[in-house]
Amino acid sequence: MTKTKAQPEAKQIESLVSQILSLTQSSDYETDQTKQAKVKELEAQIDQLVYKLYGLTEEEIKIVASYNKKNNR
Repeated sequence: MTKTKAQPEAKQIESLVSQILSLTQSSDYETDQTKQAKVKELEAQIDQLVYKLYGLTEEEIKIVASYNKKNNR
């Protein structure tokens, strides 16, 4: 994917990362299950964008997901 084509995804990823940082830097993050769940949701959205950026197939996505699951991500 060219840099120009990747820019919308990059902007989306930047926005999602900013949201994650905002949530995780709050003083009550460690005890707030709602915030922790939101971070997991945002991370999943980032994963999907990265898969799209790299043009991964469903099979490749399953391999990555399996690896992440084994490594507690």
